Amino acid sequence: MGYHIHTTLTAAEVEPYARHAALLHRGYARRFGTPASGDEPMPVYLFRSQWEYVNHLAKLGINGSRSDGVYFESEGRAGLAMFTEGRSANETFAVLQHEGFHQFSAKRFDHRLPIFLEEGLATYFQDGILCGNKLRYGGAPMDRVDMLRHLIRTDRALPLAELMRMDADEWQECGRIDPGLLADMYRQSWALVHALLHGHESRRDALRDYLNRVAESAQPLDVTDWLGPDLLEPVWKQHTMRITPNPLTVATDRLIFLGYGLSMLDQTRQRMPETTEELRRRLKIHGFEVLRRSPHGSTTRQTPRDEMFEYLTEDGLVVAFDTLPGDKPGLPPRIEATAIAQRPRLEWFRDAKRRPVPHIVFDGA
Repeated sequence: MGYHIHTTLTAAEVEPYARHAALLHRGYARRFGTPASGDEPMPVYLFRSQWEYVNHLAKLGINGSRSDGVYFESEGRAGLAMFTEGRSANETFAVLQHEGFHQFSAKRFDHRLPIFLEEGLATYFQDGILCGNKLRYGGAPMDRVDMLRHLIRTDRALPLAELMRMDADEWQECGRIDPGLLADMYRQSWALVHALLHGHESRRDALRDYLNRVAESAQPLDVTDWLGPDLLEPVWKQHTMRITPNPLTVATDRLIFLGYGLSMLDQTRQRMPETTEELRRRLKIHGFEVLRRSPHGSTTRQTPRDEMFEYLTEDGLVVAFDTLPGDKPGLPPRIEATAIAQRPRLEWFRDAKRRPVPHIVFDGA
């Protein structure tokens, strides 16, 4: 089992995505077991442009205009569709990881997971970072954590019992009525999964036992028999309030932002900055900002605040990113978080139209 990739990219362009997909699938199978459907490859439709993506889905009666990727089931066909243009390779990986979990889950659990757990796990796995040949999970994007803390402090978080009772139709209806509430539901579902997987061992065991039972059962099972909402209500809140910034996650997120900034300078044919400080000044002069959308539709506005040009070390020190010359003529400079063990580094490759595409790589395992 694995993936069969249909694509409009060139063979050279698709290779890193195919390699990432294979690694992702092995990881899901190792964690959750192999789907009972056998070894038939799962289809992935990887398009270059958003137009190609939206047009493909429209032929299946699906409106993809407001999404960056989707696992679909329509007219007897199922697959994962996404596009690459206009974002970093790492953000495409995040979409692949989120929607790829839905695709794997449909095979392994046959739509028997409650919607909060389905989306909470998908959001948890979307945050994985590829270091060497291993995907590292458990990072906590601080913009998401900050939003959750605000919900907790203002007593606006949805009661866990209500979140856990929702079915897929009610979840989608919330999205139609109040997209902001829907984004908060994704965040809360992620926070609960994070608390279960990174909290007390007994809770991890309860989640693992429930998932194994669902995979073996022909009927949906009441998740509250394993995960009681009343007991978990204070747990996810306390866990969220205790989360501390993960240096690798913070540095990676900021490097993606800097990649967007350098792409803007490249597209407007401006001279490339030679230092991180020069890049900071240039982006501030331009009033540069990025609206980044997560795979589930929530957006984060990022501007060239001073902190975006720095990162935290494992010892809690604040260090400026290092700017390195481009490794090939005509490419923007590389930027690296040298003081972090995995040494996350913004690098570049060219697509078939010769445009530079930002990509974060990691030296450590």
